[in-house]
Amino acid sequence: IQAERNLDTSVKNDETHSVGGARSHYVKKNELHRVEANQIQAVKGGTEILTGKGKLDAAVEQYVIASGTKLRLVSGESAIELNANGKINLIGKEFNFFVEGDGYITTGGKLHLNTSGTQPGTTAPGSGHKGDIDAAVQEKFTPPEE
Repeated sequence: IQAERNLDTSVKNDETHSVGGARSHYVKKNELHRVEANQIQAVKGGTEILTGKGKLDAAVEQYVIASGTKLRLVSGESAIELNANGKINLIGKEFNFFVEGDGYITTGGKLHLNTSGTQPGTTAPGSGHKGDIDAAVQEKFTPPEE
């Protein structure tokens, strides 16, 4: 199908697409995707989303991020890692905890502070991380065939 101007379609009931091989989708300008009821996406393999600028995920109610083995939040010289076995690792150059009310640290064992020789439980991607992400985004935008 080729259109010299707009290509508008209207489906009065359900629509289904089935592709037996690979599928590529390229939009040169903006894309808007709206669903008035629920949306489910299921992928048997991995999923990769690369964004060249900012990204916002927001939920009016509960927002859950879940992983079966490990969840990592990384940016430059810092990282937070949540492991399925309950071990939590945090690495960075500085940190600041501030609360308006009471604050508590409770441990079932000893709380060790400033122990020499202790190695971090995880690593951060480093100062070149922003450039690495940008390069990965740019790599996906080779000129499309016309």
